[in-house]
Amino acid sequence: MIIKRAYLAVTEELRLQLEGRSEAVLQLQGQVLTAGSCRSIIYDGYYLQLDEIVTEQKTKELISCRVVDFKDYIPTGFLPILMQLGRASGYFDALEHLPFPDGADYSSQQKSLVLIAALASACPHNVDINHHLKPYPSLAQIFQMSRIPDQCTINRYLNITQSLDLTDLQLMLEDTQQNLGLWRFLEEPVDVDLDSTGLVVYGNTYESANKGYLNGHRGKKGYQLNLGICSSTAECLALMLDPASVAPGQRFWDILYSIAEVVGGFERIGLIRADAIHGTKDNMLMLLERGSSFLLKGKDSRTARNLAKDIPSFQWETMDIIHEVAEAKPLMVSDRHAPVRTILVKTKRKKRTDYSHLYTTINEKAMEPVEVAAHYNKRQIIEAEIKAERNGPHLNHLRTRSFYGIYSFMYHLVLAMNLILLFRHTVLKGTALQELGLKELTTRMMNIPAKIEKRNGILSLGFPEKHPLVRQFFKGKSEFVIRV
Repeated sequence: MIIKRAYLAVTEELRLQLEGRSEAVLQLQGQVLTAGSCRSIIYDGYYLQLDEIVTEQKTKELISCRVVDFKDYIPTGFLPILMQLGRASGYFDALEHLPFPDGADYSSQQKSLVLIAALASACPHNVDINHHLKPYPSLAQIFQMSRIPDQCTINRYLNITQSLDLTDLQLMLEDTQQNLGLWRFLEEPVDVDLDSTGLVVYGNTYESANKGYLNGHRGKKGYQLNLGICSSTAECLALMLDPASVAPGQRFWDILYSIAEVVGGFERIGLIRADAIHGTKDNMLMLLERGSSFLLKGKDSRTARNLAKDIPSFQWETMDIIHEVAEAKPLMVSDRHAPVRTILVKTKRKKRTDYSHLYTTINEKAMEPVEVAAHYNKRQIIEAEIKAERNGPHLNHLRTRSFYGIYSFMYHLVLAMNLILLFRHTVLKGTALQELGLKELTTRMMNIPAKIEKRNGILSLGFPEKHPLVRQFFKGKSEFVIRV
């Protein structure tokens, strides 16, 4: 028993120390100072008579634990909406053509669905399927399965991937974009961005991984991932994976032809934006032969420095606090074509000044030099896309060491990200969440928990009322029906 407080009868001798008060409350803490009928204590050398003792009895708090089936709960509340959108729109129809391995408990379509769902809900590794998806029976019903396959099944599925399987996945990517791509609503030709990113691996067991062009990781082994993305919608239209020894610039035309297959020919491709690895004379000559529009960054920075020597100071136009832009001497690519317009960009840093240059078919009347440079910088959408895929669905976690398995994983990743963009355009349209990026959609929104049940044949999801993203999604309503 612990005394919480005690009321004292104050003697004349003690009253002087208590500033003349006839009563006082003594706060007592720590060990037991009195028990039973004891009504006095020794305090500060004085014998004190206690008029009233208020005690506090401390008891141990008990926590009851039990195992429940969690049939009405899922940790990824928006995932059923995403998967239902994919099924209702026909996004997953092409998966039906994937081969069914003999003796397998799950079809290739089912395993691909689980892998896409794991990527869409930002599972960092395949093992997280066992913790984020498999324990919840309601999710298995959403996938139309008796139970969700574990990570070992998904690992084997990736490891047995062959080159023919990659062809099927490529056709599926083309089919989904041709029939459901957001780029189809663009009235003008489709502007595209081309870029590549290095995937560094550690160890000697990754198949076909070797040393090559890996920016910032000199001497490391890995792979090169080349992407073609629609500038307006951020959808990935084409991808290619190679060992790091294959220079990214060698895939320039392969990616463009793949994009042309999706959008319906080269005449449907608008402005082609690409960084310095693609800004060669050979590429520009072939683009001019085809009559394609382009905005490419020059490959050699020494060319930019040499051109800058001939630009007088008054010709430089301010773009922002660190950038200045000027029109430079056009580049003569061939005798059969007009010279290519060249724009110089000066970047002022603390200790040095850097120069770069842009080649473009955009004429002077259409855009001023500053506008051309600003338009090129919009290409950051593809860099943001790659960064979001690294941080959201964890692009760097390759899931397998088989080259074809990694290639298959990349296709599933792109399919998952394109589906999320479709989800943002349809389900989230008109809400404040329509502006969320891929990282926020995968790591935050998809992982909002929910209670799930079926009412009158309608899937019903209950979300936590106080969650800020839920409030923005419901826009003040307590309930509404989503049609997908």
